[in-house]
Amino acid sequence: MGYLGFFIPALTSNPLLSTLMTLTVLGIYLLAYTGVILLVPASVLLNSTAPFADATVMIIGSVGASFIAAGAIIATLGTLNVQILVVGQLVRAIALDKLFPQKLAELGKGGTPTLAILISASLASVTASLAFAYSLLVIIGAGAETVFYGFILLMAALPVCVFVKKQA
Repeated sequence: MGYLGFFIPALTSNPLLSTLMTLTVLGIYLLAYTGVILLVPASVLLNSTAPFADATVMIIGSVGASFIAAGAIIATLGTLNVQILVVGQLVRAIALDKLFPQKLAELGKGGTPTLAILISASLASVTASLAFAYSLLVIIGAGAETVFYGFILLMAALPVCVFVKKQA
C-alpha cells in the first residue's frame, strides 16, 4: 500500500503508463520480499512479526528497526493522503455521470475537485465521530457492571495471551 501514491496517477492517464507502473510496483515488492527471504533464516522468519525490520537489523544493526518503523509511518501517511485524493476523484467521476450534483464535478484553480474532496473528508469525519459516539453509548448503555466484568475478563485473558505467544 505504500506505493499507492505512485500508482494511482497512472490509472487516470494512459494504459501504457498504467501497465508500466503496475510492473514497477510488483518488481519493487518482489525484490524486497526476495531480499528478506535471502537475508533472514527460515527459523527466524517463522516466528517473526516484523520480517523487514529483522532483515534491516541484520544489515545495519539495531537502528535498522527504527528506519523500518519510520518508513512504515511515512508510507501509512502517504497512503492516507492518496486515499483522500482518490475519493475526491471518485466523487467527481460519479458527478460527471450525473449521479451526484454537477457542482461536485467542478475543478478548482489547481485542477482538483476541491468541493468533492472537502465534502468527502467531512462526511468521513462525521461518520468516524458518529461511530465513536455510538461505541461510547453502547458502553454506557451496557451499564457499569457489564463494563467492569468485561474489563476483568479482558485482564484475566492477558496472561493466557502472553503464555500462548511465548509458546509459539
